Amino acid sequence: MKVIIPAAGTGTRLFPHTHTKPKPMVYIAGKPIIGHILDRMVDLEPEEIILVVGYHKEQIISYVDEHYKDVFNIRYVDQQERLGLGHSIYITRDIVGDSDIMIALGDMIFKSGHLDFYNLHAKNGHCAGSIGVREVDEPQKYGIVELEPDTSCIKHLEEKPEHSASNLGIAGVYFVKNTPMLFEVLEWMLENNVNSRGEYQLTDALQEMIRRGS
Repeated sequence: MKVIIPAAGTGTRLFPHTHTKPKPMVYIAGKPIIGHILDRMVDLEPEEIILVVGYHKEQIISYVDEHYKDVFNIRYVDQQERLGLGHSIYITRDIVGDSDIMIALGDMIFKSGHLDFYNLHAKNGHCAGSIGVREVDEPQKYGIVELEPDTSCIKHLEEKPEHSASNLGIAGVYFVKNTPMLFEVLEWMLENNVNSRGEYQLTDALQEMIRRGS
């Protein structure tokens, strides 16, 4: 399994902290966010980590190469245009190929390691993928997952809905087995300009996969 870490954003909501550094390089408890994320992936032993970089990318590359080059097989992809999370995943397609992937957002830190998430995903058995969720108080601020009644199967996904039938917010960890369909859908979105306020949303791509029967 390959891991994609989107870390190209400008982190505008953290200004002035991100005025001269990318959000993954903001320090928490003596270490940048990206360091905490990578520490929690050691037990996962991924085949490869693909870091999508952009804003002040040299800071992330320098730090990761210095501290994790001997721990992981790491490759970098430059997202020259910040066109949303879906776009950041799409530009990794040549490296990912048809491998299973885990997507771990570059600004989310969890108490447990990512191996715990993977083990929960594995328990789901044969499925196109899994998404980590948590209950949220303001669904309109998150990508939201609605489940089939009395199951853990996803019925519907929506990015920041005005009115939501669910309070399960996407927690920033995704597992996708059907990567060929994911990249097919993302390419369709880009070619047909299917976006929200100029950004191509991963949530919309996953919902389209559900619509297509994946």
